[in-house]
Amino acid sequence: MSSRTLAQHASSRIATVPCPLCATPGENFLCVRTRHTDSSIQKFGHLYRGTKSSEWRVCSTCGFVHHNPRPAQKALEQFYAGPHYVPRVTPEAFHHMDWFRSFTQDYYGAKIEFALKHSGLATGKVFELGNTSGGVPLLLNDRGWTVHGIESCPSAYTFTQERLKLPSIQQGFFSSNTRVPEKVDLIWINHMLSQYSDVHDVMKGLTQMMQPGGYLFTVSPTCFHNVSAQSLRWMNACTYSMFTHHSLNQLLSQYGFEEVTHLYNGFDLEKDDLWHLARFTGRKLDPKSFYESPGRVRFSVNVVNPLRSFLLFPFYGHHATGKRFLPLRAARVLFRNPRDFVRKLGSGLRRMVG
Repeated sequence: MSSRTLAQHASSRIATVPCPLCATPGENFLCVRTRHTDSSIQKFGHLYRGTKSSEWRVCSTCGFVHHNPRPAQKALEQFYAGPHYVPRVTPEAFHHMDWFRSFTQDYYGAKIEFALKHSGLATGKVFELGNTSGGVPLLLNDRGWTVHGIESCPSAYTFTQERLKLPSIQQGFFSSNTRVPEKVDLIWINHMLSQYSDVHDVMKGLTQMMQPGGYLFTVSPTCFHNVSAQSLRWMNACTYSMFTHHSLNQLLSQYGFEEVTHLYNGFDLEKDDLWHLARFTGRKLDPKSFYESPGRVRFSVNVVNPLRSFLLFPFYGHHATGKRFLPLRAARVLFRNPRDFVRKLGSGLRRMVG
């Protein structure tokens, strides 16, 4: 089959969609460059057949960076329900409970402290839109919280039931039809909102389960205020949205949430993400007040982001998993093996430019 025919097959499964936030038609959106190989695209098989990477656009009205064109919602639902979808497998190490508790505390503890400090909550009822294999519900359960949640991954759901003994965790994909037996004081979303194609449907579901005056804590991957090239690698076939605090507020304002605080690059284990806490006041603000300049957003992604990655590379490398002064390590490699140093330097520069 020719490359042209493959591209035609792909175009029948993916389509340009209106802006996921403000619904502006997509014909005149601005293009952004990601500069990397999209390895995640292989997970979706025929949906992206004939294309090598996902494409990303800036809305010409509100400045929202999003995956576009993208698979149709019906095509995605059929893919996840079909035989070609391969869910992630829970790592074997997770089954060693002492290790899992330690890992979970290290990875999510700072986020929990941030959310509880700025919300003023000490205990209550929480719903997690899953991506932590039950880790956050487990930690909050230990603190006396009543926990609820949902896990889309079958092995993660089984882990929450058999190993963590959290029977209130559901299995499935979150939607506006998802229900919990009681309204909650805190909703926790870690790197999941950006993976849902229809964010408005998600927000409708979250609003229905939120206690008046409750809080929504969201951690989102972002390519803004970045410290490494990982920030652009978030823009892959598994992800649909790159939020800033402005664009996240644009979405939440339509459903009665108001920002309490936000933070970029919140902790050392992983950078290039956005922490955002909002309170459910029920008061709907004007979403247009959070619009961003499309031209400035594109300049930020295409120019500022790679420049920051280059300048901060000595401190963070490619993946921003904690600050360290890499020149000291490089000097040791250069002293011990100059040829290996040249090879690694060349490899690093090639990865930086994609």
